[in-house]
Parts: sequence; C-alpha cells; structure tokens
Amino acid sequence: MKKLFLFAMLLFNVNSIKAQLLNKLKQKAQQVVEQIPSTTAPKSNTSNMPASNQEEQITNSNSTSPNKNNKPSWQPTSDCEKLFTLQKGETILYDENKLIAVNGKYSYTLITRGPDYQFYYYLDGQRKGPFNDNPLKELGVTVGQKEGGYYEDGDDDNADVKLGDVANDPITVKYTKTINGKINIVFNGKTFGPYDYVSKVCPSPDKKQFWALVTIGAEHAMMAQMGMGNTFLINESGTKLKVGDSKTLPMKLNVSENFKAALVTLMDSEKQNIKLATSSGKTQEANMMSMSRDAIIKVSDNGDIIMVPAQSPTQVLANGNEVASFSVPVKKASNLIITKDYKNTMYYSGGKLYKNGGIYELGTSAVFPKCIVLNGQDVLCYFKVHKREDGEKDVYLCRKTL
Repeated sequence: MKKLFLFAMLLFNVNSIKAQLLNKLKQKAQQVVEQIPSTTAPKSNTSNMPASNQEEQITNSNSTSPNKNNKPSWQPTSDCEKLFTLQKGETILYDENKLIAVNGKYSYTLITRGPDYQFYYYLDGQRKGPFNDNPLKELGVTVGQKEGGYYEDGDDDNADVKLGDVANDPITVKYTKTINGKINIVFNGKTFGPYDYVSKVCPSPDKKQFWALVTIGAEHAMMAQMGMGNTFLINESGTKLKVGDSKTLPMKLNVSENFKAALVTLMDSEKQNIKLATSSGKTQEANMMSMSRDAIIKVSDNGDIIMVPAQSPTQVLANGNEVASFSVPVKKASNLIITKDYKNTMYYSGGKLYKNGGIYELGTSAVFPKCIVLNGQDVLCYFKVHKREDGEKDVYLCRKTL
C-alpha cells in the first residue's frame, strides 16, 4: 500500500512538472507568435484625416498645373452613383469605411465627423448619430488603440488579448458557459459542445455567425483543460475541423472579410515551427522569419492562405505561390485588394492603385478603393466627393468591372 501511495505521488509530481513545462513552452511560443499581426494592420497617423484633405493631397500630387490651389473639378460619370449629401461642415474620416457585396448588391458604411467634432455613420444611405466616440463599435467592429490611431480588426476581436487568455477576453466569455463540468459555446440560443477548453470565439458583425477554436481531449486531462490538446475549428453551421494534435498550440484566429472562412495559426511544440490551417483544409508551414512583425496574413473567402512575407514585402502569396507583385512594399493589410481569381489583385498606397506591372489609374480624388464580387465578376469600387457650385458636397460610389 505504501509503495502504491509513493508511486501515485511520483506520478502526480511528474504530471505537475510536465504541465508547468508545457505552460512555460506555451508562454514562450506566445511571445514569439505575438509578433504576428492581425489581418488588418494598424492605421497610420492619418487615420483621422478627413477625406476632403486626402482628396486635395491626391489631386495636388497628380496635378500638372503650376497653381496647386487650382484643383481640377471632377464631374460624376455614368459609372458613378450618388449615395448622399454631406451635412455642412461634415467630413468623411479617412479609411474608416466598409464595403461588401450581399446577395448581388453592395452594402456600405462610411464614418464621418461633424463640425461639432462628434461622429456619425452612413449605413446604406441612412445617417446615424451623433456619437461621442468612433462608432465602429456600434457597428459591431472592434476598435483598438495602437500607434495613436484607430484600426479595424474584424477578424480577431480583442486583438491585444492573448489567445486562450479567456479571463481577459470579454467576447469569448460572453459566449461560453459551463454545463455539467464541461465548457460549451452558447450562441443565439443554441448550445455547442461540450469541450475541454474554448480558446477563442469570434462572432460576425451581425452576430449571426461565429468561428471558434476549441480543445477536445489531450495526452492528459489537465493539459486539455489548459487548452493544450487536440484543436478543432468550429462554427455555427456544424463545421468541426481538426487543425492540431497534442503537439500543437493554437496561437491566433483570423476570419475572412465576408466570414466564409477562417484561418488558425498554431505552433508545433516539438519542432518549434509555425503551422497555418484554414477551414477549407488548406495547410502551410512557415518559419519564424517570414512570420515576423511586418508579415501580413489573411484568409480569403474560399479558404486560401494569403501572405505578404516580411522578407519579401512586394510579393503576395496564395497558399505559398506568388499571385501578385508590386513596385512598392505592402505595408497595410487593409489596403491590399484581393480579387476572386487573384489576377486583378491590387494595392492602394499614397493615392495610387498598384497592380501587376504598373499602376491602375483612377483619376483624381478617388478614395477608399475596394473590390467586391457582383454577379460573378470582380468589380472595383471607390468613393468620390463632388463639390457642387452651391458648396454642397455629394458622395458618389463609382464602379469599374475588372
């Protein structure tokens, strides 16, 4: 009996030490992968620059007139649709916008600031406000404060919260519940689970969909309850995809722009390398150098792994293969325009739209270019502000089929 007791104590101590070592390994791995940016990089110090100011900057840089104050007057064309008229003294905030395609039609959101320094937003023509703070949170988009500017992070809510640090992750806490000693996800009245651990829950902006990372089983029960075990990617429609075994640690969750796919970043605790896996079954290994702070990682709606490596920032790779190359480095993920078959992939920088082999000319005063798929075709959309003779400013959405 005494021998049995000593053996039990020894086994407990071994497991305890192993758990401590794994925890240290997880912390070390987190410190390394913590440098991987989210799908949208922090915005520059011009993030609150009004669109009218940027229009002037773009126009002046393209103007051949010696008089820089003589801006050419842009007139709406047949491919431009008037959306609304700005209130007196109201300006559009630079880069705080959204444009998506829904059931063959486009939907947009533009954030503005009035002369009273309060915020407003236009959602498909309807003006809402005023708000004392940037209303992106009101629209279901996480707003972070990094490098002095706002940025959108729709793929990874609470971006400054470490994955698995559930206690400090209010979004994940909101959707998790313990039932009969097991962790479950409760979303829109439905229960998903049970699981040993929930690392992350990422709901869609309209709160109708979610992607989550969960742990189900491990080499030891204690490890599973710490989130170190068999990792699964799940969603509200029943997807349950195993992306990691007991030797991998989940580090990051990214979601595509229209919430159709997700990407998981994991670390192999034995090989000390990075593994990327998507909901479509695509996988890719990456070294630490290519995944450093300046790398850009996204997932397309069809589940492809999109990467701009830190070591070659003028390249765009899809599943490890080059699909685009620009004459300038890609520094901002939100300005990278990924098209359906990648052949029209572009990058917006300094008022210019770069594409493979050159520059795509939009003309003067074009801002916020994005590509959406309408009726199976890539359509380049961008906003323009037209100042009428009476001083009123009309906002237009212009479209070009690529």
